[in-house]
Amino acid sequence: MKKSVRTLDEKLLRRFLKLASERLSGEWVLLGGMVLPFLEHAYRVTSDIDFVPVKAVGNDQTLEVMKICEELGLPIETVNGAASFFLHKIQDFKSQLVLIEEGKAKIYRPSVMLFLQLKFARLSESDLHDCLEMLKVKSSELLPQERKSLVRLIEKLRDASGDREKQIRYDSIRAAL
Repeated sequence: MKKSVRTLDEKLLRRFLKLASERLSGEWVLLGGMVLPFLEHAYRVTSDIDFVPVKAVGNDQTLEVMKICEELGLPIETVNGAASFFLHKIQDFKSQLVLIEEGKAKIYRPSVMLFLQLKFARLSESDLHDCLEMLKVKSSELLPQERKSLVRLIEKLRDASGDREKQIRYDSIRAAL
């Protein structure tokens, strides 16, 4: 029998973040496709939460995240930590975090600049749409020098990519900037 996957909405995400801020310690970051629903711009369905610690955490914290999921009726694998790999590749990412919840733990979301940089790492079709939607919602947060920096980064990544489809996706984001 196939297990049904529960899709996440803004209300459930906010409950998760509230519990996480109350029960976890340290600093954590909400990333990926759930950032847009958090910003009250849910345009696509997702069934996982990219939620990672800023610094390495002990097993007790990982288990607590799983307990929170279980309490909310979510499979424990709902929380995906793979985005940590991409986050830590970005130099000085900590300066691009926006505080969204504070309790025992601090919970952040990425700035628009950081969100786009993270999506550029793979730039799948869904990443492209996430980038374009983020620019619709929060483009005003980008400073002029950040826009210029993003255009330079896009040009560099586009030129280095041998994938024609990916180059077209980079062109779409550049046009939206």
